[in-house]
Amino acid sequence: MRGPNLAKAGRNCNAATMLKLLFAALAALFFVFPAAAQELPTEADLLRHIEILASDRFQGRRPGTIGEAMAAHYVAAHLAEAGVDPGNEGSYYQPVPLIERRMTDVALDWVRVREERRDRVVPIGDDDIVAIGRSESEMLDAPIIFAGFGDPSELAEFAVEGSVIILLPGRPADADDFPGYRQRLGQLSEMGAAAIFGISEGGPSWQGTQSRYRSGRGGSADTPMAPIEGAIVEDIVMRWLDREGIDADNLEAFANSTEFTPVAFRSRLRGTVSSNIHHYNGYNVIGRLEGAGDLDERIMFLAHYDHFGVCRPEDDDDKICNGAVDNASGTAAMLEVARALGRGERPIRDIIFIATTAEEMGLLGAEHFAEHPTVPLDSIVAALNLDMIALSGAGAPVGIVGRGETPLDPVIDRAARELGRGIYDDVDINAFIQRQDGWALVQRGVPAVMAGGSFTDPEPLNAFLQGAYHTAHDDLDNGIELGGTLEDAWLHISLGRILADPSQYAPPAR
Repeated sequence: MRGPNLAKAGRNCNAATMLKLLFAALAALFFVFPAAAQELPTEADLLRHIEILASDRFQGRRPGTIGEAMAAHYVAAHLAEAGVDPGNEGSYYQPVPLIERRMTDVALDWVRVREERRDRVVPIGDDDIVAIGRSESEMLDAPIIFAGFGDPSELAEFAVEGSVIILLPGRPADADDFPGYRQRLGQLSEMGAAAIFGISEGGPSWQGTQSRYRSGRGGSADTPMAPIEGAIVEDIVMRWLDREGIDADNLEAFANSTEFTPVAFRSRLRGTVSSNIHHYNGYNVIGRLEGAGDLDERIMFLAHYDHFGVCRPEDDDDKICNGAVDNASGTAAMLEVARALGRGERPIRDIIFIATTAEEMGLLGAEHFAEHPTVPLDSIVAALNLDMIALSGAGAPVGIVGRGETPLDPVIDRAARELGRGIYDDVDINAFIQRQDGWALVQRGVPAVMAGGSFTDPEPLNAFLQGAYHTAHDDLDNGIELGGTLEDAWLHISLGRILADPSQYAPPAR
């Protein structure tokens, strides 16, 4: 079957139309490939998916690119071959409106306003601040508030509306349930902040922040933002506090002190921010395995398939962030779970499979699904997220990111023991709760966790997080651990059968 003539069409359409035509052409291409016939996956089955999804051909699967389109169709094709039906009104695809803002020019000054003398103006250097605007050109002339960690309740007595808010991106000590950084940005935006700047320590982390703003920072087109958002190096904020007569050798310690209250500066931030703005769509891929029962209940498997795309200069020998571990591995496992469950005895409850986009941009695909669900959220009795599972070898104990937060713990522990695996019952790995797609569901009352062995062995986990994580080295050349990946896939197949069976899992009333 011949597809559309993309070269000819390209002369008569814009980039967005080209991607739509590419989606149609790739759909015709990928749906002809069969998958393996056996029910339980092998390491070879998982590796085949990972090799394809993390190949240079897929260009790092960045949302809005040809690489994302290829990956989305690959996932949809394999769901279809497994007998999983489209999950979004007859389609496998759920568009996720996204926006990219790229910093083009920032000219901001710190200004001490004086009544009897000329204002004192201190320009902020280009290497000390980055910012993007809600529109292509934003002007700023507003007072400054150092908000610590940005707790909205602490700012109730301050004039947040029309002010510049400077805040720390972390969270207070012993405050695990504190809102995430992006959530605080949204809250402060709704309170009317004129600009919001997160604080960076500088060094390699600051260089990465500068790169993201200059190459383009993506986000949800539906998410409200302040007129200006950005980041500023810690030394500048320390200097401002010193000029206010406040001695703070360490900003986190200062903000964590029991005496801390937000600081309203006697100075203003003044200038302009210019940005280039691009609107586009990413795509969640959603499938539904219809249950044999008449219950209005379902379980869900999630895995994000996106990554950072071309993440280094064009002249670099290795310029693609392939995302083999993060998260071709989780996507591969989800596809094999779908194949096993789709070819086995029909489950009682429906099973939803969703490969999300734009996770690396802040869980945006999962957030969009949670805001625009294809099934009622209160009908989802369990959700299992598969992310970064190719780290630990075979035999790693099963831990739960979210242990103690849902009624799923005993079910997961039982399934793990039945497979001969040990249990890791420490809650220290709950530190990852807000950093994975399940968080978008947890916030809306859906019991969602990550279960498996990747987060229970600190040596390979830390080596990855401090090494290949979010870099061009997360590829097959760097090696990939399939032993634990396979065991986690088997665990999720077992959990799918248990959780989709009302006789084995009856969720408590919510």
